[in-house]
Amino acid sequence: MQIIRELQRDGRRPYTSIAKTIGLSEAAVRQRVQRLLDAGVMQIVAVTDPLQVGFHRQAMVGVKVDGDVRELATRRSTTSSSVRAPTTSSSSSLRATTNTCSK
Repeated sequence: MQIIRELQRDGRRPYTSIAKTIGLSEAAVRQRVQRLLDAGVMQIVAVTDPLQVGFHRQAMVGVKVDGDVRELATRRSTTSSSVRAPTTSSSSSLRATTNTCSK
């Protein structure tokens, strides 16, 4: 969890710096990050500022779900580029941010 916490602060931070902070070798950090990525536990992605890339309207959408909310979140995030980073707020609901261009 320490490695994830450090990468959440700065996903571009060098493994040597993370290693020094948490008391591991750079090789150990690199190997653990790769295992987390391979297992699908985390992703390292670029996050854009919607206003800077032409999306001038934003809405938070809440959905109450019967069944597995994680399945819907995964399916929805891979089928639409307008739904960004779905997060669960409880076991039966889903929140997503949708951005649109204004004309």
